Amino acid sequence: MQCHRESISEIGLWDILEPDSFILKITRSWKLLFSLPIYSKGQSCKTTSMDSISNMVSKNPVVVFSNSSCCISHTIRSLFSDLGVNPTVYELDEIAGGSEIEQALSQLGRNPIVPAVYIGGELVGGANEVISLHLGGSLKPKLINAGALWV
Repeated sequence: MQCHRESISEIGLWDILEPDSFILKITRSWKLLFSLPIYSKGQSCKTTSMDSISNMVSKNPVVVFSNSSCCISHTIRSLFSDLGVNPTVYELDEIAGGSEIEQALSQLGRNPIVPAVYIGGELVGGANEVISLHLGGSLKPKLINAGALWV
């Protein structure tokens, strides 16, 4: 069954509109948000969130799905920063459609759901996996291969 877009609620100023994708917006507080299309009641659009996640992670070498109040997510962002990597971070509690993305990540077996780290379009895992890669010496090569880190 093909899902179709009915309407999209506006928050702030339009920044970028990508047809058949998601919309990036800048609010008056200058936060970057994204929103998923809104679908008709009763339609089954489970793949839409997965497709959105795939689209989001394919455009950036390192993506972290996080919650703004999660100290473990903050630790992972700090690790990347210390390594000289600037990941794309989506704070699921601050963006429109964040709960749908959380549901999609939980369907992938993520527990806890955040942080969820993608490197080179591939789900690496959460904090345990990222720190294990770092301690094992394989995080930097993975970041270099993804184009997120230059030596």
